[in-house]
Amino acid sequence: MKKKTPIIAAAALATVFAGGGGGAAYAMSNEVTVNAYGRVATFRTFDTQVADILEAHGVDVSHTDLVKPALGETVDSGDKIVVKEREEVKLSVDGAEQSVLVEGDTVADALAQAGIDAEGAAVSPKPDTKLEDVDGPVTVTTPKDITVTGMNGSWVAKGTTVRTVQDLLDKYFADSVDADDDVTPSRDTVLKDGDTIHLVRLSSEEKTEKVAIDYKTETRKDDAIYEGETRVVTKGEKGEKTIVKKISTTDGKATGEEVVKEEVTKEPVTEVVAKGTKKRPAEEPKSAEPKSEDVSKASGDAPKQSRKKRSESAPQGGKAVSGVRSCGASFYGNGDGTDGGPTASGERFNTHAYTAAHKSLPFGTRVRVTNKANGRSVVVRINDRGPYVGGRCLDLSYAAMKSIGGVSSGVARVDWQIVE
Repeated sequence: MKKKTPIIAAAALATVFAGGGGGAAYAMSNEVTVNAYGRVATFRTFDTQVADILEAHGVDVSHTDLVKPALGETVDSGDKIVVKEREEVKLSVDGAEQSVLVEGDTVADALAQAGIDAEGAAVSPKPDTKLEDVDGPVTVTTPKDITVTGMNGSWVAKGTTVRTVQDLLDKYFADSVDADDDVTPSRDTVLKDGDTIHLVRLSSEEKTEKVAIDYKTETRKDDAIYEGETRVVTKGEKGEKTIVKKISTTDGKATGEEVVKEEVTKEPVTEVVAKGTKKRPAEEPKSAEPKSEDVSKASGDAPKQSRKKRSESAPQGGKAVSGVRSCGASFYGNGDGTDGGPTASGERFNTHAYTAAHKSLPFGTRVRVTNKANGRSVVVRINDRGPYVGGRCLDLSYAAMKSIGGVSSGVARVDWQIVE
């Protein structure tokens, strides 16, 4: 701060004698020395109060200046008045703020005048900084012991000069504590000697998993199937969805999870099942098994030839309980991938067994099948449904078709009848 230069009139002493009787006036005046901001002047004055003397001689005193004796005191002849400029400095000591009027020029002078022992403390700006270069308060952080507790136990930062909780985290835990972690007390708290900081490590990660989606089953009425029977029209398939979960942990232990994304990657296929509504026919009266000659005539072969070829076919046992019917017969199970697969009856298909598929005959029904082209016969058991092609009524296993010599033709014209 720039001070007014004190104005001490050269004619000050002459004023004392201006009106006659100068010797008496001189004897009644006081001789005073004034040192104002380093400039010294000695003069005689009739004023005795310090404030009056300084004002009379042009000394402009600020409220922060140091004046000795004080402005309200009086002086005698030969006394000295000293006026010194002082700088107001704000200090923050471990978070506690104060102001001090400093006569010196540096931060160290301010600390000394405030009675602060800064040995071992962190001082900002540095003690040798000129006060005129200080912008803001002088911060003093004294050494202190701070205890830190958490998932890994406790640890003491001895003699640390950090100011706040965040300062301590930055200095000692910069690589292990992040903004998501919970800290007590709050990060902006000014620390005191003996304080304890508690850390809770919070983290989260995303986990992706695939989950199966069950398929639905739809039942449809089918008048082509007998009551009490069913057929799988469309096989059901499970779907799949991808779920992304956010897993939260506290001090390394899972504390919660949240679904952040869910996407169906494969839609399930509804299983369609046909349920029979067809009434079963009345049981046909039993009839005698046709003579071999009749079968031979129906097949167009001579009786002797028919008997010879029958002797080479599969066993034909079983008493006929129905009349003879004719239709086209196909076969399956030879390299088409069906061997070992499910049948409509629920059992596994065996291409080497003597079985057949029929659209409506009850499962387990035994049927004698005769190749009309050569007279060879085989008895098969119904365990599947089909065929669903016009003009065909039976779909034989590979073994059954082979036994009647119809494999090469693919579809054979056959006579068939139910047997016991």
